[in-house]
Amino acid sequence: MHDEVLKGKLSEKDAQEIKDVLQAQKEAGNRFAAIPLTKDRLTKEDLSFHRSAFDAWKTLDQHTGRTNEFLYRSITLLQDEVDKQLDVKKEKGQQPDKQPEDKRSRDHGMSR
Repeated sequence: MHDEVLKGKLSEKDAQEIKDVLQAQKEAGNRFAAIPLTKDRLTKEDLSFHRSAFDAWKTLDQHTGRTNEFLYRSITLLQDEVDKQLDVKKEKGQQPDKQPEDKRSRDHGMSR
């Protein structure tokens, strides 16, 4: 089982936007994303995309010098995680309210 790096860090709106960006980046040939570990909430602007994990590390080292503040994850794993989060939020929003069971109709026709 993979660690869920986005859990609790995305609103439903941001999750949908990130889902779209992940697909576009994957189609553009990028395979990895760098995710900042220091943020409590993430948006699509917080992620950077790279063709390989090494490219991600190298780019962040050159620009920030703080590669230990980022996590590198494959776009495919992130897509699975975002899809899972969106499904969970969708299920929570669509759970039907349980109606109390009418016991009279169940006991109807039964004699003692």
